[in-house]
Amino acid sequence: MKGIDQKAGDLTKFGASLLTLCLSTGSLWAHESPVDHVEREFTLRVENEVLHVGYRVQYSERSVLLQFHSMDTDHDGKISEAERSKFFESQVQTLAGLFKLELEGRTLLLQPSAPVKCDARLGQTYSFTAPLGALGSGKHAGVLTDGYSRVYPGPYKWQPSEPAGPGKAFIRPLPQTPGHEKAHASTLALNFEVHAP
Repeated sequence: MKGIDQKAGDLTKFGASLLTLCLSTGSLWAHESPVDHVEREFTLRVENEVLHVGYRVQYSERSVLLQFHSMDTDHDGKISEAERSKFFESQVQTLAGLFKLELEGRTLLLQPSAPVKCDARLGQTYSFTAPLGALGSGKHAGVLTDGYSRVYPGPYKWQPSEPAGPGKAFIRPLPQTPGHEKAHASTLALNFEVHAP
């Protein structure tokens, strides 16, 4: 019994260490799971003919533990800064490839634009940009499709931008495709307009 109790205590300490590390360094991408849902938040804005997309994902504690297991490539029970950096570098590229951005029929490529920001609520925020080019005055319809929502469904919200000042472009939401507002939508797509001065 003593040996079993000691092993149980070691596992408890290991789990507590992982959770503490998660809260201090932020969470990582989870493995595909039919159980876990994530909450996501989009922020879209236009600045100097560039579309900026902020994408925050919030995970469950279970997902976070799976993420640490995936990150610990040398299986020593610790997450080094090198392991963390390598993992995020790979995942941000994967995520960028799962987005599809179209503006008036043109496909625009989103590129990572800033380091991943992690927070104590088990969330991580990714930043992307895509050049829009010179837009004529008026409204320009677009859609941002989130392919990651097929792997991890869940609720979402998004915050379209307000004009940064007189004569500045901004984004307004359009009615969403029926079904995409649901947590179990097959693929999440945000319909929007860029209003150019």
